Amino acid sequence: MSDLNELLNTDPIREFEKTTGHSYKSNSKDEDMDMLGFHLFLNSMKNEAVERAGDTTFSMSGEDYAANIMDFGFELIYREDFEGTQEFSEPVIYEDSLQVYWHSDGLLLYFDTYNGTRNSGKVWYNWLPDPESEVGRCTSSGGYGQLESGDNWELDNLVWVGDHDCREAVRNNITRLRDNGTLLPVWEFQPSCMWITHWGEKDLFNSYENIGEVGKAPTQRTEERISKFPQHVQNAIKGKQGKR
Repeated sequence: MSDLNELLNTDPIREFEKTTGHSYKSNSKDEDMDMLGFHLFLNSMKNEAVERAGDTTFSMSGEDYAANIMDFGFELIYREDFEGTQEFSEPVIYEDSLQVYWHSDGLLLYFDTYNGTRNSGKVWYNWLPDPESEVGRCTSSGGYGQLESGDNWELDNLVWVGDHDCREAVRNNITRLRDNGTLLPVWEFQPSCMWITHWGEKDLFNSYENIGEVGKAPTQRTEERISKFPQHVQNAIKGKQGKR
């Protein structure tokens, strides 16, 4: 896993700057083309490495992605089929879906499709890092919540309430969390901005007349969907201490 982690964390611009010995901002036109070529080559290497590891990739179809994560232990708990319209010279209507999955380790994952191809998605979790773990190398977005309120910000009183983009290398990201801490099957906190939406919801930010209410739309839509999840999942993700 370590080689794959190193490859996935490689910044093509930083590596190119090491090669040229100067900032990309001072590139010549030829150097810009070389940097683009290096970026494409590195992305190709990443995709090949992820595929060899049997992990998820950006280019997966919705069906292949679902099969991959179910093989990893996720179960489908909610599906919503929808039509998405794309405006070209003539409107094109796509038949797509929003899908939500649960893993007994306490992982909630959703993704939507665009013309059958897996589009956007996230996986949320609560995680207790090991004292010796490098938290920044295991996490993506999120922040700490305190198990007991007060001035105690020691690691044994903290839970990382986080999420990852679930499109690429989701198995690798989850394995790093497992190897460096404990995933909580019942959450202490629910993320305050946990939105489960899909690209076809073009009404989402226009569903309230009062502009001050617009920000509530994704949260309300998400809560409506969560209310249809199996009860054991609702109980696990509501957060013993509420929203963070």
